[in-house]
Amino acid sequence: MVNIKVPKESSELHNNHCKANNYKTVEESISNAPIEILLQGITIMLQTEVNNINLYSLHLN
Repeated sequence: MVNIKVPKESSELHNNHCKANNYKTVEESISNAPIEILLQGITIMLQTEVNNINLYSLHLN
């Protein structure tokens, strides 16, 4: 799951941009975003479910 957060100043523009376009990837969305959104800055948060992590193979220095 991916969440894209933008500052309050560009949230309306971002919401309109997302409603008007149905991008399949984050890259598509960012590449086609209005410059005003990009200039204000964005935060991309990635989230996933992780099951059965094998910590025995970790090597800590």
